[in-house]
Amino acid sequence: MLSKDRKRYAFWCIVAVFAVLLVGGPLALRFPVPAKEYRQCEEAAQKAHTKQPQCERDEPGWQRTISDPVAYFTLWLTVFTGVLGAMGLAQIRLSRDEFNATHRPQLVMGPIQLVEFAKGKPIKIHWAVTNIGTGRGKIVESNASVMFQTEPLPAEAPYSAERSSMNTGEWIDSGCVSTTTADFIPSFADWVTFEVSQSQDMIKQRLFFFGFVLYEAAGGKSRSFAFCRRYNSGSARFEIVEDNIYEHSA
Repeated sequence: MLSKDRKRYAFWCIVAVFAVLLVGGPLALRFPVPAKEYRQCEEAAQKAHTKQPQCERDEPGWQRTISDPVAYFTLWLTVFTGVLGAMGLAQIRLSRDEFNATHRPQLVMGPIQLVEFAKGKPIKIHWAVTNIGTGRGKIVESNASVMFQTEPLPAEAPYSAERSSMNTGEWIDSGCVSTTTADFIPSFADWVTFEVSQSQDMIKQRLFFFGFVLYEAAGGKSRSFAFCRRYNSGSARFEIVEDNIYEHSA
């Protein structure tokens, strides 16, 4: 799909080509003079006893549009058709922009499930991204990370280098869900803490799942949201962390 800038560039290129053909065509092209007009020119030259009559066999296009009613009508028909076409395209673009403005996607983090959590194995998490807006949204860039941390959280979110962890390139329709399951390997320090601890629940309480999603609407406008969840062993659920650095939307 062409970007908005490329579509605008292509539109003005078409307009420019049309204008060049409209103006340059009658100036550059030449058309044969009708046989009747040519004979009339010769007869007039004979009556005037002109030895070398100036009777041309063709004439410029602009002259034909003036002398020939059909060509003159065709010229104005072409002009008005071009104007109406340009107005129609502008109206289509306006209607499309209005539709996109009133049908915006809004992607949010859906349910998160801790699938597997055991010593010596990757942490397996299943999560969903839900579109609660009224328009389609496409995931452009995403990130999902885990960390074991006691609050307060780091002043800057330590996102991983992975940028395609949430079905990048997928369109999510309004009211629909995109799900993902992935494995996360804790750091060596986290494994040491896990091994020393006598309770898995104590370690789980320090588990944070966080990341961000960059997405765009059908019209190309980009939006994003970031999320952060802390695992609650008591309810066996990931709960929202109220931190503007980790939890926000734009």
